[in-house]
Amino acid sequence: MKANVLKIAVAVPALLLTLAACSDNKAGNREVIKEPGKSITVIENNGKPSSVPDVSVVTSDPHAHVAITDWLDEETVIAVKTNESLGKMSLAELADAYPRSLYRYNLGTKQFEPLKEQKDANLGDGGAVAG
Repeated sequence: MKANVLKIAVAVPALLLTLAACSDNKAGNREVIKEPGKSITVIENNGKPSSVPDVSVVTSDPHAHVAITDWLDEETVIAVKTNESLGKMSLAELADAYPRSLYRYNLGTKQFEPLKEQKDANLGDGGAVAG
C-alpha cells in the first residue's frame, strides 16, 4: 500500500512538470517565423519587427587609393595608402611602386597623419590599394 502511494506521489508531480514544460506558452513574448522547411521561434521580441536592421548606412564616401583597416574612434580610422614622399621602392619587382604607409585618417577633416613610414616596405593590409 505504501509503495502505491509513493509511486503516485512521485508520478503526479513528474507528470505535471512534464506537461508544464512541454505546453505551448501563448501568453509569452514569442514570435514564430515560418520558412519553407523550418520554423524559427524568437523568444524575446522587444516589439521590433524582425526584418528591421539595427544598423543603417547613411552615407558611403569613396576613398580612392586608400584602404581603411580599423577604427580608432567614431571620427578616426587607420588607413593604408601609398607614400610618395619616401620615393619609389628599390626592389626590382616593385621598382615602379611607392611604399605603403600607415596613417591616422580623420573622417571629418579628411586629413592624413602618418603613423608608421618605412622605406622599401608595404605596411598594413592594403593589398587592394592601387597606387
